[in-house]
Amino acid sequence: MAALCVVVGAIASAIRPAGTRRAAMALAEAAVMAVVATALVLPWTIRNRSAVGGAVPVVSNEGFTLWVPNRPDTNQLKDVLDTRRYPGIQDYAVYGRDFPGIEALARAKGFDFTHAGEAAQDAWFRSLAIHDIEARPARFAVRTVERSALVLLPAPDNASQTAKTGLLAKVVLWVSSGPVVILGIAGLAVALARDRRDPVQWFVVLTAVGSLLVVGVHVPYVRYRVDGLDPILIPVAAWLVADGRRRSHRLVG
Repeated sequence: MAALCVVVGAIASAIRPAGTRRAAMALAEAAVMAVVATALVLPWTIRNRSAVGGAVPVVSNEGFTLWVPNRPDTNQLKDVLDTRRYPGIQDYAVYGRDFPGIEALARAKGFDFTHAGEAAQDAWFRSLAIHDIEARPARFAVRTVERSALVLLPAPDNASQTAKTGLLAKVVLWVSSGPVVILGIAGLAVALARDRRDPVQWFVVLTAVGSLLVVGVHVPYVRYRVDGLDPILIPVAAWLVADGRRRSHRLVG
């Protein structure tokens, strides 16, 4: 996330000529965000070095969540864990328990999965994922876009690990969250269309798109409501509504 802030801020600052005040402000804000994000993540990275046997930023299953939806033996978007090919995959994904179903593949690849630490297992899954992605990059791109679109849906299929989302709950979620998603996306488009040279507008839009794609790449299965974009969509939706009211009052007045 820190790297994303720096990249997005650099791109946003380049929208205007170098040296302008707004461009410098956008880059400074990106730098502050990067420093804060790094300060929050770094202690966990240091802790994980001794706790899981290696320096992983926050969680020790990122490689696994990258491999699961992008492995070549599944075309599922929502049920990638429902497979007999890898016994124990559900327990490993949810609870981090033993994964007997992966041992045959690990042996074939020359990796001792059973005796490896969490960091080593994570690195091995990441290497598998990267190999599969490099072999079929177009498939990876298409599936990432599909998942990115699906995770925006307000009503998920699952309310929890074991319970499905009921019809009434889905209606409530669509009524309450649906307008926020729609107005938030519309607000991003309107804000950017009004001033395409404004680095602040580009910063917000690129952060939203970048966050969505990061979720689309790593989300292991599209069954739950992913709220990573809500902190961006909610204020943008509120701004669009307030801006519409101001403009309507001007027309009436």
